[in-house]
Amino acid sequence: MRKKRAIVFDFDGTLCLSYPLCEGKLVEALSKFRSEELSEEEKRLINGPTEEGIIKVLIKNRGQARKCFYEYLRLYSEAHEELLKDFVPGMRELLEELNLKGVNVYLLTGRCKETTAISLSKLDGFKYFKSMYTGGIDGAIKDQTLKELAEDEELALDEILYVGDALSDVIQCKKVGVDIISVSYNDPSIHEKLEEINPGNVSKNVKELRAKILDLI
Repeated sequence: MRKKRAIVFDFDGTLCLSYPLCEGKLVEALSKFRSEELSEEEKRLINGPTEEGIIKVLIKNRGQARKCFYEYLRLYSEAHEELLKDFVPGMRELLEELNLKGVNVYLLTGRCKETTAISLSKLDGFKYFKSMYTGGIDGAIKDQTLKELAEDEELALDEILYVGDALSDVIQCKKVGVDIISVSYNDPSIHEKLEEINPGNVSKNVKELRAKILDLI
């Protein structure tokens, strides 16, 4: 890999083990506006659009969908201290180290800007990132957003390193020629699958991730 001028972090499953909060409160909010439980097909939608986009698909009435989204934000904020107390152990120290070294660090997540802002505020995390990019209401757009970030910051795409936990992150990065380090500490069961599509670039913990990043800056 070429030496990197920018490190871009995913949020859910990478910076934070936040799925119980994000998905749990989304399902809870939806249950207040829908009588039927989510089908398996509908559950798969949770990994595509932003939370607002998911609600928009599952609740056709625009007014009800908006109310559901506001209820989700309320539930998310209220449960934050209980379900998401801090970054993954060791991650705050890594972010601080990168900042001290003068590395440009960014956040690029598939979730909505509202919950991203709530979490960064409650975790005192805004200070670690030069800028923040969030998801698309109609589906995953990380490939497009990486190109936007490169243009905004006058970077070549191969000067960017993305850090994420999902198989889809690898696919999206490969589409635009951005190198990625995958992390499997959120879901060790997909470690081998990540290794298959991103060989040699998967970290089981933050210590391994730190070593791989420092080798590239």
